[in-house]
Amino acid sequence: NLVLWARSELIGYAVNLLQAGAE
Repeated sequence: NLVLWARSELIGYAVNLLQAGAE
């Protein structure tokens, strides 16, 4: 499902930003 894939991509992107900001 493209919607689920896009959602997981956005979540992964947000997690990467949070991890980068936490360093």
